[in-house]
Amino acid sequence: MRRASVSLVSFAFLGLLVLSITYWKALPETTNDDVSYLPKAGEVNLLALGHQETVAGLFWISAVIHYGDALLRGSEYAYMNHTADITTTLDSLFYMAYIFTGALSNKQDADSLAIITVLKRGNQVFPRDWRLALYYSHYLADINHFDDASRVMKVFSTTDTVPEFVRHIFHSYELRKFPIVESIGLMLDDYLNPVYIQFREGIYLQMLMRLNISEISERVYLHNLLLNCANQKSSPAETYQTIIQRWVPQGTF
Repeated sequence: MRRASVSLVSFAFLGLLVLSITYWKALPETTNDDVSYLPKAGEVNLLALGHQETVAGLFWISAVIHYGDALLRGSEYAYMNHTADITTTLDSLFYMAYIFTGALSNKQDADSLAIITVLKRGNQVFPRDWRLALYYSHYLADINHFDDASRVMKVFSTTDTVPEFVRHIFHSYELRKFPIVESIGLMLDDYLNPVYIQFREGIYLQMLMRLNISEISERVYLHNLLLNCANQKSSPAETYQTIIQRWVPQGTF
């Protein structure tokens, strides 16, 4: 009888939780403090009463509905990352939440730090999933944690079952941690290396980001400069000097 009463209370509470999630409205998108009005992941875990997977699914469904509604209205749903944190805390095997966070997360989210938390969890739970690792490393690099980004991706460098660019991407993170004059020199070496010939366009794009080149004419100039060097119309030393003198501010070398 006592067990039945406990079960009845549990299911009654779960029903109330379901109703609260069903009628949960998106909060005003103002400041980061608004996230404090949403339940914390640890609190929901305690209140789930052993039904973590079910509650995780309900939270996720509600968040996706709000996200879709925001898209239809031409706005953004600012709490998707926080909801993904709640969902994956309740059910760490909730794979879709990790994929969604990595592929579609808004860095301007009211709880943007949750992106790293969720993707780190995904990488720990699915350590051999190169897609989740790629998302995680990308966000780590965005906050200049290049050593960590390289470490996350280096485990795939000897894996034949992943795309070739995934096997080499750890090297690009390693290059970005060096001072700009060294980084550009190493990128130029890679660009001219026959081993990386199929990645030349990617190396060129890395140079654009490292040099912070945005003007179309300057981007075209760099592209032609690299092609001429690759075609032996100019020497690597001349090309390097031109890049440094044209785009690297004085005082940084």
